[in-house]
Amino acid sequence: MQSRANHPTMPPPGRELKYNLAWIEGTFKSRPNTELLLAPEREEGNLTTNDYELATRFLPGPHRYYPRGYGAIATGATFLYARSRRWSTPRLVVVGAAAYTLGFSIGQAARLRLHLRFLSRLENFDGFSVAIDNINVKTGGIMPRGPTLVVSRKNGGLGVRPDITGGEAMQGPGEGGFGMDDTGNDSNAQDRVTTTTDTSSVPSKPTKTRWDEIRIANAQSASQSSWELIRQKNGRASMQNNKAAGSRKQPEESLENADAERKAEQAGFDAMLEAERKAGQNV
Repeated sequence: MQSRANHPTMPPPGRELKYNLAWIEGTFKSRPNTELLLAPEREEGNLTTNDYELATRFLPGPHRYYPRGYGAIATGATFLYARSRRWSTPRLVVVGAAAYTLGFSIGQAARLRLHLRFLSRLENFDGFSVAIDNINVKTGGIMPRGPTLVVSRKNGGLGVRPDITGGEAMQGPGEGGFGMDDTGNDSNAQDRVTTTTDTSSVPSKPTKTRWDEIRIANAQSASQSSWELIRQKNGRASMQNNKAAGSRKQPEESLENADAERKAEQAGFDAMLEAERKAGQNV
């Protein structure tokens, strides 16, 4: 009895593969992990033996470090050159940033070229596409933002175009996929959000209960009693001010009376002295 790997079930030709570089390199980080994920697909017949070996060698390879590596090399070479030329710091920063960007772009292009070469060497491209779909479902069904290519096998070559949806989700088998729309959003979640928004947009009319009426009446009485207390305090304060004013007037009046008495006594004493002086003159 022959195994299923020798007689794989061929998927329909012309299948498109959404190839998200960030997801591919983040999922197949090491060779043991890659073998663990791809082995069931080989047993299912989606991968031939040659495709399995090729994928386990290439996918966890060092090509993931090409963009940053090329950028670092370009920046280092720029700094070495600038050191011999004694460039100013602002010029060094600007040229170094430009060199890193250029190196990063070159590394990204080299990384992409290697991935396309890998895909072109697959014996069963459509089977590999099915395997990637299955692994995507097992790992959660959501892809990160990043460069995503839509790849298909056409006339013995590869047809490649960028994915305009941003590569946030991978469409699975069937028309409905895995409950995701083209932008990678859960359509059921959107319906729930819309329903919640519509419900919350309708203003609710509060109903007054007996307890509400009691609280309103208590609040009104409390406000009235507060005004009464304020008026009473103001009345008491005015009375105290009047008493204080009266108490201040009494000492002032007593002082004035004492001054008048002293003046009268002084006048009488002066008159007595004047009379004695005149009497002495007559003698």
